[in-house]
Amino acid sequence: MNKFALELRHARRWIPGRRGISMIGVAVAAAAVLLAASPGYADIVGTSASVRSNNSLIVDLKVTTDDETTSGRGTKLFVTYQAAGVDPLVSRFIPVSSTGLTTITIGRLRADTTYTYTVDAIGHPGGRAETAYGSFTTGSLPAPLLLNTYRLTGRMTSPLVILPINQTNANGTFRGYVAFDLNAPDAPRIVWYYSNAPSVASGVPQVDTVGGIVQEPHGNFLFADGGSGGPITADVFYREIKPDGTIIRESPRTCYVTPGPEDGIWGRGNGFHEQLLPGVYGVYDTVLHLGQIVKDPFFDAGLAPQGARLQLGTTIRRWDPWTQTDLEVWNPFDFLDPLTERTTGMNSDPGANSNSRGLMRCATASLPIEQWTHANSLQVAPTGEVLMSLRHLDTVIAISPSFDRIAWRIGRFGSDFAFPEPSHKFYHEHFVRMLENGHLLLFDNGNGRPAGEGGQYSRALELVLNRDAMTATKVWEYRHPVGDGYKYADKVGIAQRLENGNTLVLFGADVDPSTLAVRNPQTFTLVEADASPEAAAVAVLDMLIPGSAVVYRALPVRTLFGER
Repeated sequence: MNKFALELRHARRWIPGRRGISMIGVAVAAAAVLLAASPGYADIVGTSASVRSNNSLIVDLKVTTDDETTSGRGTKLFVTYQAAGVDPLVSRFIPVSSTGLTTITIGRLRADTTYTYTVDAIGHPGGRAETAYGSFTTGSLPAPLLLNTYRLTGRMTSPLVILPINQTNANGTFRGYVAFDLNAPDAPRIVWYYSNAPSVASGVPQVDTVGGIVQEPHGNFLFADGGSGGPITADVFYREIKPDGTIIRESPRTCYVTPGPEDGIWGRGNGFHEQLLPGVYGVYDTVLHLGQIVKDPFFDAGLAPQGARLQLGTTIRRWDPWTQTDLEVWNPFDFLDPLTERTTGMNSDPGANSNSRGLMRCATASLPIEQWTHANSLQVAPTGEVLMSLRHLDTVIAISPSFDRIAWRIGRFGSDFAFPEPSHKFYHEHFVRMLENGHLLLFDNGNGRPAGEGGQYSRALELVLNRDAMTATKVWEYRHPVGDGYKYADKVGIAQRLENGNTLVLFGADVDPSTLAVRNPQTFTLVEADASPEAAAVAVLDMLIPGSAVVYRALPVRTLFGER
């Protein structure tokens, strides 16, 4: 192994840690010096930097190289960039373009900040490296974001956290995502944003509401676009974008509503609440996601006039981007009873239960429905089963990998697991995940929790499932203290285990538990909680976001553009 390869290998070892960012710069620079002493050459003629006109936190660096560099075998470029008081970042390696003009796109930048940068060219072993220098200044954040207030106590261990923001305030409307640096000395700082591109899914051009977002292994993002807006829609579709916002592909709009159909199905469409990473279910590049279906079981049973009590159930669908097909693979009406397995205002939250009225929208049409299941999360568990959270049933089900049966349930209806301690039960849950050890981790919203079990409060909850005794027992929880009680988020939220054993917890709504009224203003709270059984907060981010009803989810990530 030559000395250049040895130095570069050592550089890569330092990538994971923040302190390693400066170390990789030193190691690569050392490699460049060694390379410069070798025969041949690779020359950078010049560089220029421009902030994107549609995104003030994305910069394109254009690097001009000479003919010999362009034709040089294996020549690559990388950028090291830094602002005062902030650790340097190093971009991923970019092959030199055959045209002699190479564009390197960088992000993870602070607004209204001047950065200095160096561009290094590295040739194949035996070549020579050159360095060019420059600077640029980023622009301001979108106007609606300027009215938001963020307060961070402590520092979070995840380098970055992405949040969906849907708000309309005095400065305008923003629908998209922001990434926070919650680890740096100047945290909290927004270092990336994506403003959703317009669509015509609703029948007219508009910028739609955004939902959950996931990051693919190669760095692209996949998110739910709300179509006509809000969680109870049927013209939802999915977008895959590059980190710079370039749309790569979109799922087909497959929704329809048909009043009084002969086949018994009044409507079908996509769901807003969960889409999994492509291929996670084992079918290459296909996306498993939640969907919607409307039927009329009360009419079928002779209990209501036709169309008077239409039931909206949550399906599972699979989108194949290669064939642009989106097919239903699981239907709740085949496995659950909408007549008996349902909550009401008498035994659950009066404002959010199986009888709650709403609309299933599809472009310019809609159907009045009752929100029977309101499923909100999906996971391919370590066991291979598919976990689905049925919020309005206070129940989690595990569906067989072949989608032909419910393997087991836990919660209010038909539970296979008993709760020896009633206070360990969950209500109107979100973001259910089975951990590698078989435990269940979820966000327990607490809607309709009986007073004898503590009443209305929300928590992150971990349950151990004893498959011999068939019992469920709490082994960990986090409640967020507020005044004399605990924070209550009657909707949305996550509880996500981090690599260090801590848990990221989002309270994405803020409700007074005594009056059930939304607080004005709402304080949305993101917490990193430690691993002790009755967990404490390591770091807390409180957010005031005028004009936002909820913050749906939070996604911890390590990098945006491949930078380290």
